[in-house]
Formats: sequence, C-alpha cells, structure tokens
Amino acid sequence: MKNGKYKVNKKKSIIILFTILLIAFQFIFIEYAKSISNSNIDKAVIIVSWLSIISFILELILWKKLTNELFSPFGVFFVVLFVFTLGQTIGWTFGIDLGTRDWWNRNDHGMTHQLIFDGIIYSSLSLSLFFLGSIIGEKITSNYKKNKKNNFRQLLLTFEKVGKFFLFISIPAFIIQSYSNFTTASQSGYASLYIEQSGSTTFKTIIDILANFYQPSLLLLLISNKDKKKNRLIILFFMFIDVFIELFVGGRSNAVMTILGIILAYHYFIKPINKKNMTKGVIGGYFGIAVLNCIAKIRDIPNKNLTTFFTTLFDSFSNALGYFIGELGWNLSSICWTMKLVPSKYPFRCGKSYLASFLSVIPSSFFGGKRNHPTVIYSNVGDWLQESLNMSYGPGYTMVAESYINFAWFGIIAMLFMGFIVSKFIAKTKREDSDDDVINSTFQIVFIMTVMKSLIRSSFSSAFRIFFFNVLIIYVVIKILSKKQIESK
Repeated sequence: MKNGKYKVNKKKSIIILFTILLIAFQFIFIEYAKSISNSNIDKAVIIVSWLSIISFILELILWKKLTNELFSPFGVFFVVLFVFTLGQTIGWTFGIDLGTRDWWNRNDHGMTHQLIFDGIIYSSLSLSLFFLGSIIGEKITSNYKKNKKNNFRQLLLTFEKVGKFFLFISIPAFIIQSYSNFTTASQSGYASLYIEQSGSTTFKTIIDILANFYQPSLLLLLISNKDKKKNRLIILFFMFIDVFIELFVGGRSNAVMTILGIILAYHYFIKPINKKNMTKGVIGGYFGIAVLNCIAKIRDIPNKNLTTFFTTLFDSFSNALGYFIGELGWNLSSICWTMKLVPSKYPFRCGKSYLASFLSVIPSSFFGGKRNHPTVIYSNVGDWLQESLNMSYGPGYTMVAESYINFAWFGIIAMLFMGFIVSKFIAKTKREDSDDDVINSTFQIVFIMTVMKSLIRSSFSSAFRIFFFNVLIIYVVIKILSKKQIESK
C-alpha cells in the first residue's frame, strides 16, 4: 500500500512540475508578444490568444493524467471558467464568427485592442495559477486507500429524508419566485429582473434563499432514487420545470448549471457516460446551444410568445456555436474595463472585496441600510463596474477581474489560492469511488449547480451567500444525521 501511495504522490509532483514549467513558458511567450505589441497590436492579441488556448488544452491533459478522468465537477468548472473568461480567443484564432458580441470590432466604453491584449494575458496567467492551486489542493489522488465508512443504503435514506424536508420548505418560495420572475420578464423583458433585484426587500431575500433549496433537494432525491427509474423520471420532471422557467425569463446560466448537475449525477451514481452517450450529447448539445442563443436574443423583448421563440430559434441554428462562444466570452470585458479604471480612477481594494464578502450573510439593518453594508460598498464589484461606466445593463463580473481589482497583477497569486480552495470542494472524489464517499461526491455536484455560476461570473460575495445559506446548511444536516445513524448501529 505504501508503494502504491508513493506512486500517486510522485505522479502528482511530476504534474505540478509540468504545470510550473508551462507557466514559465507562458511568461517567456508573453514577453515576446509584448515586444511586438507596439508595432502590431492585432498580431500580439492573436499570439496571446493562441497561448491561452494551447495552455488550456495542456492543462486539461495534465488533469486527465493526474486523475484519470476529465468529465468531473472540476473538469466542468475549469472548462466553464475558460469559456467565460477567454472564450472569444477561440473565435479569433480559428476564424469563427462570434456574432454581435465579438469584441474584436467593438469599442464600447473605451474598449481597445491594447486592453484586450492585457486582459488576455492576465486571464491566461490567472487560469494557469488557478489550475496549479487546484492540483496542489485536490484530494482525488490521495484517496488511494478507501475507508468504506457509512453504509451506502443508509446514506441514501438520509438523502431521501433531507431532500424531502428541504423540498417541502422550498416549494412555496420557489412558486412565488418563479411567478414573480415569469410575470416580470413577460411584461418588461429580462433586464427588468435586475431592476427588481436592486430594490429587493427583506421578504424577497428570504424567498430567494428558501427557493435556492429547490434544486439541491431534488438532486438529493434523484441520487437516493438511483435504482428507481419511475421515481427518477418524476424528480427530473420537477427539476426541468425550473429549467424551462429559467429559459423563458432569459436566465440561461442557472438552467445550464442545473443540466450539468443532472448529467454529472447520472454519470457518478446512475449510469456512466460512454462514447455512444457522448455522441448523443454532442447532437443534443448543439440543439441546446441554439436554444440558449435564441434565449439571449429574445430575453429583453416584452410580451414574447412561442411564435417569437420558434422564429428566432430557426435563425439561431445557422451559427449556433460561434454565437454561443461570443456571448459567453463577452465576460472578458470585465477584466479589460477594470484595468482601464483601476488604478487610474479608482484604487485597488487590497483584499477588501473578499473580506467584506464574509459579512454578506449579515442583514443590512445591522449597518443602517443596504447602501451602508460593507458587502455593497466593497464586494459587489459588478454593480461598481456598471455605475462606473454609467451602463444601463449589468455587465457581470468574473473571479479573474475580482482578483485584479484587489491586488493588481499580484492577483494571479490570489487565483492560486482560489484554485486550492475550490479544489477542496470539487476535486475530492472520482466517479469510481462515488459509492464509497457518497456525501463528498454529491456535494461536488451541488457546488456546480449552485455556487459555480456566481463564483465564475459574478463575485465572491454572491457565491459565499449561496454557499452559506444553502449548501452548507444541507451539508451539515446530512453529516449530523449520518453520524447519528452510524452511532446507533
């Protein structure tokens, strides 16, 4: 056993070494790109775009070599992180039409190719440092000797009880939230939801927290009924009700996170995904991407109907993949605009956005109102960017941009620590070990469904609130109940 463990540790050390060499190579190549940026900035952008894509592919290969799996919670997280922060580089290097969201020919709010060049460099290095931190923090390869603690069937019964309880308390809030979003988006378009959220009351905040239990509780029930096909279909029906409502109002990200969670749950607990299923998935994925593109085009149209949807959907099939990448990769703008504003007009936050995030769980009344809340002042970086650029819409934000606004170029070191922390939640158990470590396997997927969206394209404060009020509560309840079951035996 010691020899086996030694082999795993040695393998991890080699992967870490290769990753460090890759980062060193990136710095060398970046210096070359900088040397030609003054004379040909467009060529320099293409060079660093290729660098980001090649680095990303190599990092995926290294992760596969380390863990022997690619479709996993971490694999999903890392791919989504790349697409949101550097997705448009795919279009620029391979000549793919990215649609109206393509940053190459736009100059919104002072966007320039020099800003794009700097943004790509920072984002590429950030993702590589994040990856390095994730390798250091992952626990998959250290689980060489499995402790078959907890009876699997007993844990599934616990999942059943906890899932039913939280589903019961979430359904009324879910209905209220869905009806409110449905009517608001139908009458005034998707953008009106953000206006409504900015003036949210204490009652609405409580409703949102309770409604956020809906999907995790259904996921627990889906896993606990892994061997009961009829029950699974009923549970999936209710999970997809939320997906369809999200798509109708224009909330594509939440719908995608739910679908990814369902697929991961099936892969880990019900039926592993094979090459045949992957082929079906590619075909279904293309159709799904066309639907998401359609949603993006019509979500701000008031009084939309099914005719509007199907007419737009037909047009979306012509360049589904390119438009999708362009839409998601739009978020590169957050780091570029942040670099434009900080530190020339606004100071660096020196870690305040992270520290104030831990206060996000404290009601605004303790600070004399919402505008005085430290989280609002220091952590809601997406709102800050919107106000600073005098935008009429929410530009979103990314964890990469948040690291920069706190620590300048040293923010890539912050991304190293973020990778380490995130891996502690989503890189703990492989699919083949899921039955031996069902709790951690499940909450890796819960993290993807609930926290990933906010962490990747919003702010740390938003992700921490969801984690604290929803994920952590369910996790603690399950751990307490499962411990009592073991002690009672």
